[in-house]
Amino acid sequence: MTISPAGAVASDGKEGADVAAAPTAWPASLKPFGEGYPTAGDPCRRVGESPATSNYLDDSADLVGCPSDAAAAALKGKALATVDGIRLVSVPRRPAAAMSNTSVPVRGKNSLEEKCLARVADITRAPVIGVNRIDESRDPIEIFVNVEGAQAPWLCQARRDGTLGRVEYSGSESAA
Repeated sequence: MTISPAGAVASDGKEGADVAAAPTAWPASLKPFGEGYPTAGDPCRRVGESPATSNYLDDSADLVGCPSDAAAAALKGKALATVDGIRLVSVPRRPAAAMSNTSVPVRGKNSLEEKCLARVADITRAPVIGVNRIDESRDPIEIFVNVEGAQAPWLCQARRDGTLGRVEYSGSESAA
């Protein structure tokens, strides 16, 4: 694994230059997930918790990896480091106050949390242990659910109107 600080100086003396060639595939060391960031099809992706990323995680921001300096700069986040050729960027999340009023409670009886627990249990056919965390700063809300035997939580996306969106395993496919 290669780690370089953000703003490293390349061998040609140019600050901010790519310190490693962009890889043709995402390194497993970053545990990338999603199909693009901030929207599907974009070149950057969210990265998960791993030894390579643990020093950069922040509960108030998304940790995102980008294959180029230009893609990283477009996110307008804080450049952190380059790991295995991928630029890591911390992108602050929108404050919860910016979200619209909720018509369905996030937690408690008849809540989005209960709906997600039921949906994950239905999909996995495994005992659901409980909620790992809930990120209300995103739209849709992201509810991470622990399932017995899974190496990582399941992600359930829920809208404040009560509808559920995508439900997927947040770890690698081989670990599910």
